[in-house]
Amino acid sequence: VAVCYWVAVKLRRRRCLQAALDTIDAAHSCDPAKDAATGQPAELVYAASMTRWMRRLTPRPSEALQIACRAQHLERWLHPRDAFPKNREGYFQWRTEAKKAHTARAAQILRDAGLADLTERVAYIMMKKGLGEDADSQAMEDAACLVFLEDHAQRFVSSYEGGLEKLVGIFKKTWVKMSEEGRRLALTLDLAPDVAAVVADALRNA
Repeated sequence: VAVCYWVAVKLRRRRCLQAALDTIDAAHSCDPAKDAATGQPAELVYAASMTRWMRRLTPRPSEALQIACRAQHLERWLHPRDAFPKNREGYFQWRTEAKKAHTARAAQILRDAGLADLTERVAYIMMKKGLGEDADSQAMEDAACLVFLEDHAQRFVSSYEGGLEKLVGIFKKTWVKMSEEGRRLALTLDLAPDVAAVVADALRNA
């Protein structure tokens, strides 16, 4: 009887987790921006990439990490960058406000799915607290860096107008934030030549 009860609890928990993930994906599907390569909603594609890298970094991810990675940019289009000043201060203000909105929306979805016990832990990971110390937070940061390098770095490099020195500095900061495993995986990426050159410069000065 005890075993049957435990199995039933585990199955219910799994269904709740899947329900939360499905709700997050449904929200991503409303993103008006489209991924250039697939034509799908951009945030849906981003979330799938985050999940793919998360599983390479952490074969048995915690429930909280699965939710956090899937929800990192949850409904970001509701908080556009253009709504904030176009300077360094405005950028960080936008990122802070966006993170707060993402975590609040994720918490609502978790409560509705019967996973209220995960809200604080998911928020902790989504806010990227404890980098270098917390395994889940570090895995999420690594996944985000890998998605950037693989899917977004070329467009960023080609459109950046701040000069080569600052550009290299940005990639250097990205590298520093990653774990050894994240860096190992980054070195396996087939980067575009212009991105590879910037990364090489960053590594020489890391």
